[in-house]
Amino acid sequence: MGAKTVKELPHWMIMWPFDAAATKLPTAPNPSGVYIMFEGSPYAHLMVYQTPGK
Repeated sequence: MGAKTVKELPHWMIMWPFDAAATKLPTAPNPSGVYIMFEGSPYAHLMVYQTPGK
């Protein structure tokens, strides 16, 4: 109880310690559909949004 539900589009999560400075990838959701979530933490991973049916 007390947990928040987060609504996200369908996506792939690639679990790897990505570094925003080294990869030049953004750290916030953006129109390209790819970004590093939780950058700088042990939970950092690449979010890749997809469009089902395409």
